[in-house]
Amino acid sequence: MKKFLMMLSAILTIFILASCGANKKDEKIEPSATQSSSTKEEHKETSTKSESQTSTSSSMATPSTTMEKKSETGKDLYEGVIERYNHFTDLLKQGNREDLYEENKQHKIASEEYGMIFSRMDYQNAPDFKYALVDLNKDDQAELLIGDEKFVSAIYYLENKQPKLLHTAYVASAGGFRSSLVIYENGQVIYADWQSTRPEMNLSLYAFNKDGVQKIKEGTLQIGGNQKPEQVLEISSNEVDLAKFDWKELERVN
Repeated sequence: MKKFLMMLSAILTIFILASCGANKKDEKIEPSATQSSSTKEEHKETSTKSESQTSTSSSMATPSTTMEKKSETGKDLYEGVIERYNHFTDLLKQGNREDLYEENKQHKIASEEYGMIFSRMDYQNAPDFKYALVDLNKDDQAELLIGDEKFVSAIYYLENKQPKLLHTAYVASAGGFRSSLVIYENGQVIYADWQSTRPEMNLSLYAFNKDGVQKIKEGTLQIGGNQKPEQVLEISSNEVDLAKFDWKELERVN
């Protein structure tokens, strides 16, 4: 009997020790699980902050990119031309032929541009030129129109971000030279020139693109005949209404 009690006591002791060991093991595991959960939460917060900073940075960069794009395709690139026409207008209002001539010599103004400006010197009232920046061919690159709601006197385009003169339209003060510019809804432009003493009109059809401009077709129209320029050059588009453009008064560029 005594031996039996001793064996029972030993078994109970082993059972109690085993139970205590299991409890201690559970206690060690629990902090580890808590620590793992905490680490995940911290990682999630860090990831969220990183995404937020990236989003903010992207948002802040957008206006700068937009401004840069406008600068590369809009008024900034044509400032020199706009200022030049403002200066021309001042000289025309003064009737100052000498300064206009010197301006041409010093800055080597395109002959067409000079001819158009000089022809206006004989008008009783100097022209109040306006300008409009219009993306004629919808390629996110604006062309510059000089003129007003009824007549286009000159068209400029960009080539390697530099303004280039396409053509001017005017009636020469002497010699009988005439020229005109007509813009169509599809962005194409017809340039025509002729002499008042000759029966033929020379026609050129142009289209703008990212690289500048391309001459698509040429033709000759018999003045007084039955054909129209659109028929000679096979244009199906309608002439654009100049009044729909956003014309602005010329102002000095600061």
